Amino acid sequence: MVSIGNPHAVAFVKDLDLYDLPVLGPEIENNKNFPNKINFELVQKMSSKKFKIKVWERGCGATLACGTGACAVYAVARKQKLADKEITIILPGGELFLSGNDNGDIIMRGLAESVYSGIVELK
Repeated sequence: MVSIGNPHAVAFVKDLDLYDLPVLGPEIENNKNFPNKINFELVQKMSSKKFKIKVWERGCGATLACGTGACAVYAVARKQKLADKEITIILPGGELFLSGNDNGDIIMRGLAESVYSGIVELK
C-alpha cells in the first residue's frame, strides 16, 4: 500500500489483459485488510520508461484515468528500481508523463479532456 493523500494498492502483472478489473477491483477495494477501502492499480511494465495501467477507484469503480493512481505507480516503480526518473503511464483515457525532482516531489503532466457533462436537478 502507498498513500498519495489517499490509499492505493499497486500490483505489477505480466499481462494486463489476463485480469478482469470489474471482477478483481471490488474484491481488492473491499478487502478486510483495508477497512477504509482502497484504490487499486494493475500495472504492466512495458519498459523502464513505459507502464500501462488499469485503475479501480474506491467508491467509483473502473476509471479512465487517475492522477493519484499514476503517482502511486510511479512511487512504487521507482522504489523498486523498475522505472527511470521520467516515465510515461498509459491509461484507458490517455497518457500521463511523470518525473521526480531532487526534493522527492512527483511531477505529473498530461492533457485534460472533458468526458461527461450533465445537469442535476435537486428537489
